[in-house]
Amino acid sequence: MLSTTAAHAVRALLCLTRQAVDAPVLAKDLSACAQVPMSYLSKILAILTRAGLLQAARGLNGGYRLARPADQITLFEVVELFDGPQSQATCLLGPLHHCSDDDPCPAHGRWRGVRDTYLEFLRTVTLDQLRGPLPWAATAATGESS
Repeated sequence: MLSTTAAHAVRALLCLTRQAVDAPVLAKDLSACAQVPMSYLSKILAILTRAGLLQAARGLNGGYRLARPADQITLFEVVELFDGPQSQATCLLGPLHHCSDDDPCPAHGRWRGVRDTYLEFLRTVTLDQLRGPLPWAATAATGESS
C-alpha cells in the first residue's frame, strides 16, 4: 500500500532507530542499510530533513540522525510526505471517482473498513514500535547480523 519512495524512507528511518541517539549516520551507510540507491536516498533524506524528521550535519562528525525520539515519529508522518493525499481517505476506484457515504461506489462499504484500519495503523504505529532486526539490511552497514 506504500509507494516505493515511502517504503524506502521508512526503511532508512528504521536503520536510524538502531543507532545511538547522538550517533550520526553517513548517507552512504544508510543507503547500504536500507538498500536504497544513494542518488534516490539523498532526495528522500532531503525531504525528511526539511520536514523536521531528521537532523543533518556536515563535516567530520556529520551525518543524519532522528530529529525526535523514534517513539514520537509515526508512520503517517513519513508516508504523508511521500504519498500525500493517497495516504488520506480516498476511493478505491481512484481520485477521479468522488464517492462518499451519500454517493458510494460499488466498493465503498467494504473499502472504507480496510482504509480506516490502514490509516489507523499509520497514525498509531511509531518507528520505535517497528525497531528490531532489519531483514533487508546489509550486515556490513549496521555491524550486526539479522
